[in-house]
Amino acid sequence: MRIKAHNLKSENNWNQKLNIKQQFSILLSNIDDVQSFFNSYHIFLYSLNNELDKIYLFEELIWFIIKKRSKDWLLEFNKRYPEFLKDLLTYQIGNNVYDTLRIEFPSIIELLQEGLMVEPKYRNTSIYRCTVYKGYQAKREYWETREKRLSYQHRMHPDISSFIRENFYAGKQVLDPDGSNNTYNIADERVFPFRSGPHNVWYDVKGEEIGGRSYRNVKEVEKIYEWYCEFEKWAAKNPKPIKKETENGNWEIAIITFYLGQEYEISNKFRNHFKDKIHKFNFKDDKNHIKLKICTVDSFQGQEADVVLLSFVRSKKVGFLDSRNRLNVALSRAKYYQVLFGNRNFFKSKRVKRRAPILYILAKNIPHISSLR
Repeated sequence: MRIKAHNLKSENNWNQKLNIKQQFSILLSNIDDVQSFFNSYHIFLYSLNNELDKIYLFEELIWFIIKKRSKDWLLEFNKRYPEFLKDLLTYQIGNNVYDTLRIEFPSIIELLQEGLMVEPKYRNTSIYRCTVYKGYQAKREYWETREKRLSYQHRMHPDISSFIRENFYAGKQVLDPDGSNNTYNIADERVFPFRSGPHNVWYDVKGEEIGGRSYRNVKEVEKIYEWYCEFEKWAAKNPKPIKKETENGNWEIAIITFYLGQEYEISNKFRNHFKDKIHKFNFKDDKNHIKLKICTVDSFQGQEADVVLLSFVRSKKVGFLDSRNRLNVALSRAKYYQVLFGNRNFFKSKRVKRRAPILYILAKNIPHISSLR
């Protein structure tokens, strides 16, 4: 019985898994000690008639044991279900490798130029002298001569591009076509009548990050959904102006986040909204003139949308949000309008200023809105 349930995609299986997850949570809420938990778990396991339900239940147990990181729990698990210990180890190792690939190596070019992040206490040791960790810092001038950057950008409203230009390119690249030098004025091309005022805004969400296999923030999901519902009402009567033959009057909305856990949290919210039993991350609503995409920042690299709603998730630690590459990608996807959802006080804190100064500047300088209406 290998734990492969997460690869099954039918809606019936999705609902089965959700039901088992809820029942497992109920089981956890009545824990007194390790022995009593496993006694209850064993009774519940063999009360299930469906083989797939048993697989899902074991999957929940394995992830719980991994997150628990307790010798007592691991020993009891091995005592009761020794044949499944290999599954637990495979999941744990596989998950660590996956996280490494997704988080520690976002860009080969970044690795060559900057090197791997090293804790301060190791920076004066021999390990830091290795090129893998230090990067080609000694050849900084060489890299700068090899870089090719665009002088002008043709995607973002100036309210959005200005932050990118000043904080990632020292004000020298990603310039806005403004009508001078025989260029068009991109601000005129990016009029967004749904909201007056700045086109790049921060909505302060006092939500709390929830850890686990991946981070999520339920409060931010609620506020994103609230904004979307308001926009949906407006878009129903205001299709996007058609400027090209390839356009069909639908506004392209992207909801992006840095974490897979939040991606799935948002997906579940909108699957219920659209009553869609097939799609998880892409939705099309021709009636209200909207095309919606939900994905992680990494997955959205190289893409763009008319409107971008960005969920920061974190409220206690910065995590890998201090990656310049990731922030640059996340903040430069929107054409007309961008809303940043996050705990503004946290990102304006001194510890964030020390760890990720660009995040601090972002939270401090981007216009703040107090209402989504």
